[in-house]
Amino acid sequence: MLNMSFSNEDDLDNRGLTSGLQKGVILYKDGTPLCEEGMGFGVPVIVNRYGTYLSFTADIEEQERNGSRYYIKTFYMDALQRAKTGGKEIESDLRYRWIEARGWVYKRFPLVQRFLPVALTARRKAGVEFFFKKVDPPAIVRVLYRIGQDNIDIEIDHQGSIRAGGSARLYILNEQGAGVFDNYSDSSGTDLRKSAIGGWINVDADKAWMMCKDKMIGFAVNNHPRIPLYRGWEKASDTLSWSGFIYDLTKSGRESFAYRIEVIGKKTGEA
Repeated sequence: MLNMSFSNEDDLDNRGLTSGLQKGVILYKDGTPLCEEGMGFGVPVIVNRYGTYLSFTADIEEQERNGSRYYIKTFYMDALQRAKTGGKEIESDLRYRWIEARGWVYKRFPLVQRFLPVALTARRKAGVEFFFKKVDPPAIVRVLYRIGQDNIDIEIDHQGSIRAGGSARLYILNEQGAGVFDNYSDSSGTDLRKSAIGGWINVDADKAWMMCKDKMIGFAVNNHPRIPLYRGWEKASDTLSWSGFIYDLTKSGRESFAYRIEVIGKKTGEA
């Protein structure tokens, strides 16, 4: 059976860079989490000139509205991505600007994404390691979830993200494990497997799917006007293994954004 629930830290392997971070809604099959290193559905990420922020800390509350059960999760964006070499944190602003520039190139040039495993190997040999450091949160983002039998309705209130600075970008991650969901397709007829999916590719189709290889389980999202949607699949090791979709809310001009994740497979609803 396929279930949808917030992650139970005792259930997760806690591997990779995302270990210890607050995640969103996770898919479970017969009690086994399918997120691997992925962040789950409906997780905010803020990127500004100082770096990339996720959350170590979050509050969650349960409410009922019109007979439906909702969860409101408040993400305190207090996890700042940093790098270290030889066990010592890199402090150089110039080094982080170089890292940011490489990230910009990676996202915009699909050909570069094919060299991810080579780049990770070179980084390990150079002794460079990324980690998240607890800091004062530059922003707070509230996310509302309604978990149904066949879908998850998600709404993001991102007024608080403005405090992160005028140049800040806000992304919403919708990820599960790359080892499970390795087949991308969309309403335009595109059908791709594994690394051919790419690491950060714009989706132009009205609807897109990430499915497991036998297409028995998966999830789908819709495109929205003026909200860029990206697809991604990355698996270099057990410590980098995610598959899913990213919404870019930076220029949406809205204080909130609502969307739906359609879940495909035999389900039992909330775990």
